[in-house]
Amino acid sequence: MIDIEKERIKEDGMKLIEEFSEMLSKIPQSDEVHYVIDIKNITRQDTENDTGNSDKSKFKDAFEKNAPHYEEDYIIAEKAT
Repeated sequence: MIDIEKERIKEDGMKLIEEFSEMLSKIPQSDEVHYVIDIKNITRQDTENDTGNSDKSKFKDAFEKNAPHYEEDYIIAEKAT
């Protein structure tokens, strides 16, 4: 009896997928994009702190400390095989 139920569920599922695929094929193709909600492009204004070099120099210092070998702004490492 369990095998009969599994088979019926599988058949019903395949039938639903086929019907849904058929419905989707009837929808005309369009290059337009429609959103359910309003989407606003919110950009932040750059400030002096955002564009300053202090973060870059901190990153470079930390990067240099963690690199195996660092010479003249280049990381020297073994080639992976």
